[in-house]
Amino acid sequence: MASEEPEDGEREIEALSSRFEAVKIAMTQDKNGFVLKLSIHPNDTPEDILRDLVGTRYLVVAVRIGEDEQIVKPPSVVKADMNIKMAAALCKDERFQVWLVRNQLADEMSERAAAAALRKYCNIQSRAELKSNKQAADRFLALRAEFVDDLRHGTSSR
Repeated sequence: MASEEPEDGEREIEALSSRFEAVKIAMTQDKNGFVLKLSIHPNDTPEDILRDLVGTRYLVVAVRIGEDEQIVKPPSVVKADMNIKMAAALCKDERFQVWLVRNQLADEMSERAAAAALRKYCNIQSRAELKSNKQAADRFLALRAEFVDDLRHGTSSR
């Protein structure tokens, strides 16, 4: 998979950012929201952050890492990625294509028509939106569940 070039704003953030490893040690809630308490090793603590006044705002990007120093995908990302892969696989499945036509969600049996029907049903422009649009993901999963249920019971109409 080719990586995309960062946009100007992303380059600026990269140039101005401080990188450090931190460990979550507590999380509480106050009237303003959640308070996340992190432990940073003294050798890793950016000097600029030490000098900033209390109340200074930051844009924070956090990526979880494992003991092997590799990035760990959160369960929500794993699930979202799985939805995208399932959607692509379903659109290639001839049984799903037939089911869409029988249920008048698609006009023809083809991967292209199935993908278009799925996008229309979920109200999205691209299957990639299943990653960030919870309502679309819920609609997709409901449609898939109905298809699977119909397959199990030998029915084909909605």
